[in-house]
Amino acid sequence: MFQSKSIVVILLLAISQLAVAGTSHINRASLGGAVKHRTNAARMADGLAPLPPVQLKRRHGGGGQPQPQHPQTPTTPSKPQPSPTKPDCDDKKNQHLKCKKKQGGATVGYVSKDWSKKGKRGFGLCSSNNDALKVDFENSVTPFPFKLSSGGKDSFPYLGFSGNNLKPGSGDSAVLTGTQQTNRGNAPSNVGNAFSNWSANSESTIWHYTRSSKLVESKWVNTGGVTVDSKVFYDPSDDLFHLVTGDATAFNKKCPNAYEVELSLED
Repeated sequence: MFQSKSIVVILLLAISQLAVAGTSHINRASLGGAVKHRTNAARMADGLAPLPPVQLKRRHGGGGQPQPQHPQTPTTPSKPQPSPTKPDCDDKKNQHLKCKKKQGGATVGYVSKDWSKKGKRGFGLCSSNNDALKVDFENSVTPFPFKLSSGGKDSFPYLGFSGNNLKPGSGDSAVLTGTQQTNRGNAPSNVGNAFSNWSANSESTIWHYTRSSKLVESKWVNTGGVTVDSKVFYDPSDDLFHLVTGDATAFNKKCPNAYEVELSLED
């Protein structure tokens, strides 16, 4: 009898253990759906399958709806704009050089297309622009050369001065004549000129132009690349234009009839 009761007790205990195990499994399965596991390791420890790979989410607008992605329109490159003209840049053709006295401003004539009336091979003075020298130039970079469009000789196509170094107090001068072109910033160079009896050396790329006043000036360069103050004089005694240094007193002692002039374009 006692043995039968023992068997019954053992069966009851076994049934109760199976019921507890089943309840525990059900609780874990239900909790696995409710509790969020942040890592796959935590899920596997609880007997759950790992999470699927994370996918990128589409961007949403304020209402939670996916926003359509519009294709980008290629931009059209802007058209290149022309460079602005330099403030003092001019192209001039067939220009006359008018001559005025520096003192008083009276017009005395023009640089002539012919040589001096005194038999010198430098340009003289004329009273009418019909007989005047004509020059072409483009002055985007200064100093620049004047090219002769009338007057002079084909072998000397540039307007320049025949002369050597001009030193203050010496009374020396350079004479306006036709030359070959010299380089910008060069001292007097033996490139050839029409008045080689005066000097074999000359300079031609020495001219400056001021648009507002139309004045034309020349700046002489001595040996060593030193630019010196220069003035233009006209001497009726030899019918020549002379370029002298800033100290004109010594030159006037040598040529007492000469007077300072200003050259300008007539256009």
